[in-house]
Order: sequence, then structure tokens, then C-alpha cells
Amino acid sequence: MAAQQPLHKNYFDFYQAKADPFEGHHREVLLKFAPPVTAIWNEHDLLQETMHHAAVYSLAYLVVSLPEVGKPLVSVLHSLHRHIPLRGNNDPIDVAFMGDFRASNQHPPQVVELPTSPFGRTGDCKAPTSQDIEDALNADDSVELLPESSGPAVRTTAMMYLPQRFVPILLGMPKLTPRTLWRALYPILHGEGDEAMETYKPLLTWMRISLTLVEGNISSERCYPSIVTPPNTRIDSVMVEKLKADIPAHFNLATPVEGAATAAINKLTTEMVRVENERLQRETAAKNKTPTQYYGASGAGILCRLSHCVAADLPSIYTMLANAPKKMERHAIEEAMRLTADQLGLLDYLPEATTGLTRKISYVQFAQHDMDDLEAGIHPFITCYRSIEQRTKLNHYLTMFDEINKGQGGSMIDIQLVKQQEQVIPPTTADQASHTLKSFRVLLHTLLGAEHTLTKSFDTFESLWSRKKVRLQERLSGIADYSLVIRWLQIRISNWFSEQVADPTFLEAPNLKDLLHKILNHEQWAPRLPDKYAALTEIQDMARGVYHTQGKSAPSTSPTAEPARAGVNAEVRTQVPNPYYFNQALRDKGIPLNTVRENAKKLKLPIPTRADGTE
Repeated sequence: MAAQQPLHKNYFDFYQAKADPFEGHHREVLLKFAPPVTAIWNEHDLLQETMHHAAVYSLAYLVVSLPEVGKPLVSVLHSLHRHIPLRGNNDPIDVAFMGDFRASNQHPPQVVELPTSPFGRTGDCKAPTSQDIEDALNADDSVELLPESSGPAVRTTAMMYLPQRFVPILLGMPKLTPRTLWRALYPILHGEGDEAMETYKPLLTWMRISLTLVEGNISSERCYPSIVTPPNTRIDSVMVEKLKADIPAHFNLATPVEGAATAAINKLTTEMVRVENERLQRETAAKNKTPTQYYGASGAGILCRLSHCVAADLPSIYTMLANAPKKMERHAIEEAMRLTADQLGLLDYLPEATTGLTRKISYVQFAQHDMDDLEAGIHPFITCYRSIEQRTKLNHYLTMFDEINKGQGGSMIDIQLVKQQEQVIPPTTADQASHTLKSFRVLLHTLLGAEHTLTKSFDTFESLWSRKKVRLQERLSGIADYSLVIRWLQIRISNWFSEQVADPTFLEAPNLKDLLHKILNHEQWAPRLPDKYAALTEIQDMARGVYHTQGKSAPSTSPTAEPARAGVNAEVRTQVPNPYYFNQALRDKGIPLNTVRENAKKLKLPIPTRADGTE
């Protein structure tokens, strides 16, 4: 009896679980995609080898997929296939899947034809150095492409091999541009040290050139994937079989496809799925629920107060939520935020549609009853910045939650893991605070609309923050200052939500830009951060080796502790942060020190101590 396949829902899951056939050999593989500047380059042999591997392995490649002026798009091509026509000139047609499943796993990835010259060598390009790119992207959030530098010329291929470890990260991103690609991969490679930078140098070169604004003679040598034209039923059938083998859950299959009888059953199953989907679409169209039917008169009334409009004019998210299939509310909210982010040009700052956010929107829990509980209510802390690794982990657990929600297994421990990944992470840098603000701007536009007084007030604040960011950084140098900026906003926005819920008249929004004037004019402004989150902010910084000195002494490089006196101070212990200890025990979970200590014991990690034995 054949072993049952794992029920992957999409290619993100597929590549997460799949073993990398070239693990430990990335350097040798990537060197094949590094054309020399002077020597002869045989792209035909590389294409032949690539298609040979494609018959055995599901490898992935990067390609510039849409040559938009000023902001090209990058795509992940995978599951390559070579089709040999039975008629005509018999020239092979090389195709692949582009990206992952779309629309909440309903639509499979698009089948595209590879570029005409996928491994053709680009022209000479004086791409900026990695450090120059980092400096430019950090200095201006709007920069998408950089001019050529005066450094040495480099070359690359139109398509670049993407090591499997990076495939889930990129497939999980809503929109991939050269900028977002760099932001996703460069911090990982740079953090792994010089050896990793050398191993992945061909990939880094490809990323550098994709970020470079080149002249026509270089850009014209790049080719782009395209839709297979004319449509080819043989290609379609082969790619469908690939889908069935890789993602059986999409076809309600648990075992590989084999034999004519099984193929007939699968065809029947596919037809049944199609008929069922059409029936659901007809039912959904017939129901066409209104927000009032979904929330009830009381809930819709509160929404109207908050949105400053009548029920018929509520923002579209509430209609989308009202008409979402059962247990698909989170995906409806995610799609509504994605549409808003696209309209605002802020797809890079799309907030995560967490289970907590879904619950708040579904039950109109916008206000906070406890100002120190940052997990409750609608405010900027809930759109906090997360690293690529944290977002990938969160998306994995959200997918797990969706499966649990559909009744496909899981436990209370799994649900707790989801909630743990969703916890608020206070920002500790200007860039993290900026990301938090832009993400919350997307959320406000989605929930209240662009013309709402609170939305406009926050838009003004975020715009001024971005323009005055350098001057503000000069003023914000103390412990947790960036978290306190978000705290200041949270208090005023939460108070407004609480007052508006209770008041039938439409209230004016707070003037949020006052905070910036207070900071720049050295006036008192900083509120108190709840102890739980203040400690977390300091822990995160200490884990990175950053020590704050506001109101206290910085730890010494060679600390010495006063010996504990018997009796009175016998239980007093001095805590010393250790980066390795925090990185392993904390694991980005953002939890108190006593819990971290317990985690360290479970992981059998040593608790860091001084020379005299104190902790």
C-alpha cells in the first residue's frame, strides 16, 4: 500500500516540507549561473542541464516578470516542464508555474512559458555595491531602482537559481519587487557572515543588477516569462498532473495518481469540485448579505458611529466579511486589506490578518477596556513590525489555524502557538516604527475609509513622520522611545474609539500631529509603557547587544557582582543578558525573563553566569 502523501494546501507548504536535493551544494550550483565577463558563455548547455534536473526535482528560479517603468516585478518560477510538440518544427516549449496559489488557495499558480533566452548573459552592468544599496533603501522608502555606480562591471543571467531554503519566504510575500526581494534575503545572508555572502554571491549579483536602473542595451537583453500562446491542452494536462502530485489536497486526493481507473476517478472528482464551487458561488450571489444582516442592528449601528456614515455607505470590508463563506472570515479581511494596500501603494506594509484582528473586526471590538492590554482593541501596536523569519513563522501558524478551524485536526497547544506568534512586538528602531505606522495606515483606510477624520489625522501624522524622520531620530534616543511614540498614538486612538462607541454624535478625531511638535520642541510627551511590554522592549535590545543608558548605568564589559549577604539579600540575583542565550531560548517569542529561563532549562541551554557564579 502506497504511503499517504502530506496534504499540502499550496506550494508554500510544499517547499516548507520538501527536502532540498542540493542542500550543502548551493555554492557549486549557483556558480553555474555566474557568467564570466570575458569567457564564452554556453547558455544552451545550462538550459539542457536545468530541464534535466526539472524531470527529477521541483527546483525554483527568480526572474523579472514584468518590466514596469521604475518598479519592475520579480516572480518565482518553479516546477519546470519541457513540452515537445507532436507537429510543426518540434521546437521544445519550456513552461513553469509562476508564484503560488491565489485567492485563499482557490486558484492555482499561473502556467507561463520561460523567457526566450532564460540563461542568456546580460550586458555589462556597474551595479551598486551591497552597502550602497542598503544605505539607499534605508534612506528613502520610495526608492525602487538605483543608478549605476562607478565600480567594476558585473553580469548575470535572465533567470537565477533560487535555493530551496528561500522559496517559502518569497512565495509567502504578496508582491515581489527588486526592493522587497533585497529586503527579504540580504539581511539573512549578511547575518550569516562572510562565508554565506561568498556562497550566494551569484544570487546577490542578480539581486544587485535587478535593482539597477540600466540603459536600453542591457534591459533589452533581458527576457520575460509569458502566457503560453496559443493555449496548449497537452501542456495544461501535464501541469494539472503536477499539481495533483505536489498539492493533492487541492483535488481532495491523498495518494499519488496512478492508473487509468484512478485517472477517471480524479477527473470525476475535479468535475464534482467544479460543480460544487459553482453552486457555492450561486448561493453566495443569491444571499448577498448586508453588514446589518451579518452584525445585527446593534453591531451595524456601532460600525456606523465609528465610520461616520449610514449602513449603506460602510467601507467595503464589512460587505466582504458579511458574504465570506463560513470560517473564511480571516481571508476576507486579508483580501480587503490587500486591495486597500494596493490602492495606497503600500503592499510592502500589508498588515497580517491575524486571528486576533479577525475577531476584533468580526465582533466590533475596536475599543480598549484596559489601556495596558496592548493585545486588545484597534491601535498601531497591532500592526507591529515583524522580521521576515517572524512573518514566515506567523503565516505558517495561521495556515495551521485555518486547518484547525475547518476541523482538520489540531489541539489547544496549536491554538496557543498561534496566539503566541501574534503577540505585540514593540518597535525599537525608527525603521520598525515607520513600518508599524504605514501598516496601521492601511488598516485605518480599510476599516474607516479614506475620508474619515481619524484616517485623515493619522495620514497627516504618518506623512510628517516620514518627512521629519531624521530630525525626530535626533530627539528619540532614550529607552523604548519608539515604542512610546506608538503608545502615545495608541492611547489617543483607543480613547477616541471608546468615546465614539458610547456617543451617537460624530466626534472629531484627535490632532495626532501634536506629538511631533512636542518631540521636536523638547516638550514633555512620553507616556508610560505597560511594564510587560517595557521589559520586552529592553529584552529584545539586550538580545542584540544594545544597552540603553537612560536613568541607569550601562552594563560593564567585565561585570563584577557584589557577593550576596546572608539572610536579607540571599535571594537577590543579578541578571546578565547573553545574546546566544536569548537567541536560542527567546526564539522571537517575546516573553518575560522568568519564562525565558524556563525555556532555556527545557532546551538544556546553560544559564549565563558571571565569574563569581551569579546569574
